[in-house]
Amino acid sequence: MSVQRITFLITEFGPGGAETQVLRLALSLKRRGRDVRVISMLPPFGFVDQLEQAQIPFHTLAMRRGRPRLGDLWRAVSLLREHRPDVLVCFLFHANILGSIAGRIAGVPLIVTSIRGENFGSRNRENVERGLGMLRLHDVATTNSSIVAAGLIKRKIATSETMVVIPNGIMLDDFHPPLQDLTASTRAALAIDPHDFLWLAVGNVLPAKDYPGLLRAFARLLKRFPNARLRIAGALWDEDVKRQTSGLLEQLGLDDRVCFLGPRGDVPALLHAADAFVLSSNFEGMPNAIMEAMAAGLPVVATSVGGVPELLIQQVTGLLTTPGDVGALAEAMGEMMTLSKEQREQMALGANLHIRQQFGIEAVVDRWVSLFESKFPVS
Repeated sequence: MSVQRITFLITEFGPGGAETQVLRLALSLKRRGRDVRVISMLPPFGFVDQLEQAQIPFHTLAMRRGRPRLGDLWRAVSLLREHRPDVLVCFLFHANILGSIAGRIAGVPLIVTSIRGENFGSRNRENVERGLGMLRLHDVATTNSSIVAAGLIKRKIATSETMVVIPNGIMLDDFHPPLQDLTASTRAALAIDPHDFLWLAVGNVLPAKDYPGLLRAFARLLKRFPNARLRIAGALWDEDVKRQTSGLLEQLGLDDRVCFLGPRGDVPALLHAADAFVLSSNFEGMPNAIMEAMAAGLPVVATSVGGVPELLIQQVTGLLTTPGDVGALAEAMGEMMTLSKEQREQMALGANLHIRQQFGIEAVVDRWVSLFESKFPVS
């Protein structure tokens, strides 16, 4: 039986890694003629206009953060009974819980959860995710990295029988090089001089991204390379991290060298304007940000966390460093800057080829569709 009706449930919807994947999957499946809907537990903060343009129905449960109510569960059940999806795909921890329970009550034939990394934030959360599988409240658990999957199976959060790895997908057409004058104008708008070396980081300002560590590493880098500049694109969500980074900018004297750009809708243009990309995270699944940098033909320095080693081959498609080690990150960034332009371009070319061969969104959606078809109907 062919799967036609697909509902995505996500904790919240807007610019972010998992949220971007849901958007890309929904748009691609809609283009393939599937009946797709998206439900967000919390009020959305972006992306809804793109769903509306594609005529994909969007619903929010308008839940209050940290204060779930029984009525929220029944609203989710009601929406699922209304749509009668063949498959319910849940993204992120809270959606995995709500979707697994609501999906079973609503009689959804196939329930798929998606675990986007190994770090759950607490032992209680880890036990809850483990319990969903033990109680068979979902049929399949997915993740985006083989390394993450191995860790989840080892910790008995999932089993090899129910765990499926499907990587993130990239909209390759978004990352074709722009005209040279557009790149120059983007650099000018970022206050970057022609002789400056521009580092770009992309990701919302959250503890897992370790931007304080990146700022400390960058301060060390400046002692060797005073022409280095750093721009960070992403929403300033976490107030504690926001205060910490603001204080560090002043303490380290980086105000004229580093700028937080906030959320941006022109990330491809920023990537093409940069000289190199840096990721300083302590935890990741398979980061969209690195994949997009590679698709844009940008050399990458990144911490070796989550699925990053599946993307970057040391000294071949990028430079890997130890998470949480400020000195090692500064050293790797310095190593990248000492390479010739030709060496960096060769590294970026290999990375770009790897992304385009393995991670285009249509190839990734093929894998999702194959999963749906192979598991439906559930015996």
